[in-house]
Amino acid sequence: ALPIQVRRAHAVASRGGVRIVANQLMVNLMVFRSPQLQETLRTCRELGITVIGYAPLGQGLLCDGLTEDKQSKIRLTRMTGVTPAELRGLRQCIRGIADRYGGRPISQVALRWAIQRGVVPLVGVRRMAHLEDALAALQFELSEADLEA
Repeated sequence: ALPIQVRRAHAVASRGGVRIVANQLMVNLMVFRSPQLQETLRTCRELGITVIGYAPLGQGLLCDGLTEDKQSKIRLTRMTGVTPAELRGLRQCIRGIADRYGGRPISQVALRWAIQRGVVPLVGVRRMAHLEDALAALQFELSEADLEA
C-alpha cells in the first residue's frame, strides 16, 4: 500500500469510529531500501499501525540451502527480477552477520532484522524445523551496525 492509501484508509476508518491496527506489507532485506516502502513504514508508525511483514524470508531466497535452480522457481525472483549474482552479495552479507552470532542460519538473521525494525514477520512453516528456526530468531539481538549493514 502506498502511504497515501494508508492515510486515506486511516481517515475513513477514523470517521467511522474504527481504528486500523495492522497493515500487511512485503518487508524483507531485498526490498527494504525502497523509498516507497520506507515512506509507507514511516506512515504506519506515525498512525500507530502495526506492520505485518509477509515474505520476510523472500519466499526462501533468504534461507540457507538456496540453489540457482531453486531460485529460478521462486515467484519473487520473477517479480523482482533479482539475479543470482545480485542475491549472492546480499546473502554473503547476511551470512557474515549470522557467523558473528554463532553461525546461525541466515533466515534467523533476516527474521531478527525484521523484528528489530518493528515489523511482525509472517512466516510460513511447513515443518517443525521451520517453526523452531523462526522461534530461534527471538533468542538474540542484532547490533545497530548489523541492522544497518
